[in-house]
Amino acid sequence: MRTFWDQVVALVEQGDRPQGAREARLIGHESVMPQVGARSAALKAQCEDIGRSLDHLERLRGLFQSFLSPVSELVLEFEACNGRLEETTAKLAALEEAHRDLAARHAAALEDRDRLAEQGRAFAESEAALRAATARCAALEARLATRIDQEAGAPGSLEGSVKGGERGVAT
Repeated sequence: MRTFWDQVVALVEQGDRPQGAREARLIGHESVMPQVGARSAALKAQCEDIGRSLDHLERLRGLFQSFLSPVSELVLEFEACNGRLEETTAKLAALEEAHRDLAARHAAALEDRDRLAEQGRAFAESEAALRAATARCAALEARLATRIDQEAGAPGSLEGSVKGGERGVAT
């Protein structure tokens, strides 16, 4: 396959060949030919630059196309990660809400525990007071029972008076 420059040179050479009347005109202008040659060389250099630029553009196009696949994969991965991020954010919000609910329930449980502990202390104090009162009552009952027993056996006691009064009534 011919390069771009070879194609341009072939076109220029076809245009440089004199044909008939044109050939006669060009013979008289031999002094112009070096100028045309210089212009042709400048055009040749410009065409070579254009050819190199086109080759460079083709290489860039190839590189660009080779990068399209990895970029496409990156975009797909980014979209998947973005979806997972949204899902994780929703889960985090649900967990934070559940944590707030559990913290509120824990605080209520602590309040209940403290209230029950206070009631337990109050019941313990009441129980201690009742036990002390029961002990005092038991001691008082024991003293009264002893006193009653002492007075019952003693002359002039109430019980003896009652018995004596019965005798007096009976006589």
